[in-house]
Amino acid sequence: THLRSQNHSRQHQSSTKSIKTMSIRSAAIRFPASRVLALSANQTRALSTQGHTAVQRLQEVMEDYRRTNFTREIPSRFKKEIVGAAKDENNKINIESMMLVVDNIGGSERVSRNDLERIFTEVGESGKIPADRMMQLL
Repeated sequence: THLRSQNHSRQHQSSTKSIKTMSIRSAAIRFPASRVLALSANQTRALSTQGHTAVQRLQEVMEDYRRTNFTREIPSRFKKEIVGAAKDENNKINIESMMLVVDNIGGSERVSRNDLERIFTEVGESGKIPADRMMQLL
């Protein structure tokens, strides 16, 4: 009977482990890492499909511009330049200033105002995105 209880305990542990593994996998399927925006050390927010697509367009425009005009700069330095051009005195970025930056780098044909509105709606707080959060997006 002791051997039987050990086998039962192992089977229970094995099934519990496989359930945990399945739930982790299903969470990864529902929210792939590329569609989850890290907000802080312990908060994340999943972007909608449209939000994810808008962020991708913005990233592509920024990367194309960086490759053409900032070839000697590392990507993080380029991001700081972009965010610095768009942020206000409170370290926040509003949609108007981001649209101006996108327009100034020639990306307004690929990133629409609707794309930026989607991003600011899903990621922003009161119509603004903190500079550090925009750095994560880019």
